[in-house]
Amino acid sequence: MEGFLKKFLQYIHETNLFLGESFRRMFGFGKFEKYGNKDNKSNQQVALIRVLFILLAISFVIIVLRLSYIVTFKGEEYKRMVYSQRQTSDIVIPCERGSIYDAKGTVLASNIKKYIVILDAKQVMDYSKQMGNSAYIEATAEALNQYLGFDKQQIVDFIYNNPKDAYERISKDENGKVIALDAEEVKPLMEAITASKSKGSTVKPIYGIQFEDSYSRIYPNNSLACDLLGYVNDGGVGMYGLEQYYEEELKGVDGRSFGYINDYTNLERQIVPAKNGNSLVLNIDASIQRIVERKIIEVNESMDYSERSGSYNTGVIIMECDTGNVLAMAGWPFYDLNNPREVTIDKYYSTKQINELMSKFAIQEGWVNGISSNIFIEEDKPPYFKILNEETGKDDVVMLTQEQLDKLDDDLSGYVRDGVWKNFCISDTYEPGSVAKTITTAIGLDSGKLVPSDSFHCTGLIEVLDRTIHCSHRWGCGGGDLRMCLVKSCNPAYTQFGKKIGKETFLEYSKDFYGVKTGIDLTGEVSAEGLVFTEKTLNTTELATASFGQGFNATMIQMICGFNSLINGGQYYEPHVVNRIVDENGCIVKNIEPRILKQTVSESTSDKLKDYCIGVVEESEGTGKKSRPAGYRIGGKTGTAQISGVGGYQAGQYVVSFMSFAPADDPQLVMYVVIDRPNIPDQSSGAVNQACELTREIYTEVLPYLNIPMTEPLTEKEYEELLEKGIYTSNIVIEENVPEDNTDIADEMTGEIIEPAN
Repeated sequence: MEGFLKKFLQYIHETNLFLGESFRRMFGFGKFEKYGNKDNKSNQQVALIRVLFILLAISFVIIVLRLSYIVTFKGEEYKRMVYSQRQTSDIVIPCERGSIYDAKGTVLASNIKKYIVILDAKQVMDYSKQMGNSAYIEATAEALNQYLGFDKQQIVDFIYNNPKDAYERISKDENGKVIALDAEEVKPLMEAITASKSKGSTVKPIYGIQFEDSYSRIYPNNSLACDLLGYVNDGGVGMYGLEQYYEEELKGVDGRSFGYINDYTNLERQIVPAKNGNSLVLNIDASIQRIVERKIIEVNESMDYSERSGSYNTGVIIMECDTGNVLAMAGWPFYDLNNPREVTIDKYYSTKQINELMSKFAIQEGWVNGISSNIFIEEDKPPYFKILNEETGKDDVVMLTQEQLDKLDDDLSGYVRDGVWKNFCISDTYEPGSVAKTITTAIGLDSGKLVPSDSFHCTGLIEVLDRTIHCSHRWGCGGGDLRMCLVKSCNPAYTQFGKKIGKETFLEYSKDFYGVKTGIDLTGEVSAEGLVFTEKTLNTTELATASFGQGFNATMIQMICGFNSLINGGQYYEPHVVNRIVDENGCIVKNIEPRILKQTVSESTSDKLKDYCIGVVEESEGTGKKSRPAGYRIGGKTGTAQISGVGGYQAGQYVVSFMSFAPADDPQLVMYVVIDRPNIPDQSSGAVNQACELTREIYTEVLPYLNIPMTEPLTEKEYEELLEKGIYTSNIVIEENVPEDNTDIADEMTGEIIEPAN
C-alpha cells in the first residue's frame, strides 16, 4: 500500500495533476520535488499519511451512502433473501424399497411401515405463549411419557432450551441411534393426539409431536432362500444375493418436503414425492425351494457321526433345461434373514471345526509354526498351542497374548458370518470329481477323438509317469466301451481317454465349461480362473487326472450350466434367477428372456451323452442307481473328489455329488447336489450315496408338484412310499412282481461296497 501511494505522489509531481498553489498548501505539500529527494523526505511522508486519511474518509462516506440507499429502497428485497436462507423444516419423505416375489406371486421380501417420533419444540412453545399457559408444554411431555416411556422432565427441559427447534428426532435406542417404532407402539399416542384436539375434548391439546414414515425390510419366510435373497443392512443397503445385485432397481429415491420464503416473506412448502423402488419377480418357485431346503435339513440332521451336525456345506440347484432359469437354489447352512447378525460360531461349527479354524488363522498370522501345531482349549484357561520341537522331539507350548486372542476372535466371527452369508452354489470352488467325466466324454465325442466303440480293459490301476491311478473297484471294474466306462466311473479308462483327446483339444473345449463366470444375476459369483489348467500347467499327469475331474476347481453354477448344455442339444444358457422387473403399479419395466451364450457340442453328441447318463442310473453296475425317484426314469452322473489342502489332499475329506436330469426321455429339469465333507464315519466309502439319496428325495416331490407325468410303473413299495408322503398323481400305475434293485454299488474312490442308505 505504501509503495502504491509513493508512486501516486510521484505521479502528481511529474504530471502536475493537482494544479494551483492553494491545493498544495491545503495538503501541506509545499513545492514539489522529485520523490525520494533526501531533503524533502519527511515532508513527503507527512503528505502520504494525509492522502491515506482522505481516501479512507471518502470510502467511509461512500459506504454510508450505499447502506442508506439499501435500507431505504432495497430493504424488503434483502429481507426476503435473508429469510430464504434461514433454516426451515426440510423433511425427507422415505421411499419404499421394491418387493421380491417368487414365480407365483409369493412374497419373499417386503417392507413394513414404521414411524420415527419427531418433537417440534417451536410449535409447542409458540402455542404455549399464544395461549399464555405453560400447561401445553406439560401436556406434550406427559403424553410422550405415558405412551412411549420418555422422561417427562427431559422433554420439558428440551422444549425450554430449544424453543426454535422445529425438528428433533427423539425415538432413539440406548446408544443414541435414531430408530423407527412399530405401528402398534405409536398407535395409542396417535389416537390420543387426535382425541385431544377433537371438539368437546376436556384435556389440553397435544402439540409438537409428529411421526415420520420409515420402512423396515422383512422376510416373511425367515430363512427361506436366504442365499438367493441376501438381506438389507441397517443403512437400507442390500447385502449379498439379489438384494445387492439389484440394489439400484430395488432402492428407489427418497422425496423431500422443502420449506421456503415466498416474495411476501411467507413460509411456503413444496413437496417432491418419493419414487418407490421397482420389484423383482423371480423364476424361483417358493414351493420347490421349500422342498429342497427341507430335504437338505433332513439329510444333514441324519449325518450326526461326530459332534457337529451335518456337512460343512450342502448345495442344491434346480434349473430348467431349455431356458437356464433357476427354479431353486439352496446352500446349507441357512440363516434367518430377519436377524442376519445372529450368526455365532458355536451355532454352526463343532469344537473340532473351531479348533481347526483357530489353528488356521494363528498359522496365517505367523504366531505358531504351520508345519505341526495343535490348539488346546481347557476350561478356565486361555487357548494354547503345542508345537513339535524337531530338536528335542517334544512339544513346546505357545501361549497367545490377549491382543492376539481378541484378533483371533474377530477373525473367526468375520469368517463365520461371511461363510454363512455367502452363497455356496456360486462362491465356493472345489474339485468336481467324476461329474466332470461327462464333459470329458462330450469333448472326445464332439471332437472326433473318441468314438462310442472305444474300449478299455480295467485291472484296477494304471501308472501315469510317477502317479498310480486306481479304479473305483479295487480289483478292477473290467472296463468296457465308452458308455460302460462312464457308467462304472472308471478312472484308469479316463486317463487313457484324456490322452487320446490330447492337451490342445482338451484345453480348447474346456474354455466353454471351466474358469469363466456364468453371468448369473447374483452377487458373489467367482470364476475360479486361477484354479484351472492352462497350456503351461496341463502336463501328462495333469491331463490324466483332469480327465476325471481332479486337479482343478469349479463352482456348482459352472458345472450345472455346462452339464445342462450337454443334455439339451448343446445350448449353453445364461442362468437367471429373476424373470422380470416391475414398477410399484405392477407394470413391466424389463423382461429377462432366456439367452443362449454359446453352442458347446453338437446335438448328436448331446444325444449320446444322455444315453450314457441314463445308463449310470439304470445299468446294474451304474454308480447312480440309488438316485432314481419312484415312477420316473432319470439320467445322471456321480462325483467323488478329494479335498486339497496344505501339503496335498486331506486324508478322509471328500466332496460328493450327483448331477442329473429328468425325465430321461424328455429332460425338463437339471439338478445338481453337492455335499461337502458329509458327517459320516467314512467319507471315502458310501458318501456319494448320500448325494444320490438326496436327489431321489427331492425329485420324488418336485416332479409330481410340477405335474410332470410319471414315466415308469410303481412297485408296491414305491406306491406305499408316495402314500406316506401324501403325493398323489392322476396316472399312478402299480406294477406287481417288479423286483427291488439291490445290486451292490462300489464307491468311486475306494472300490468298497456301498451299503444302501437308510
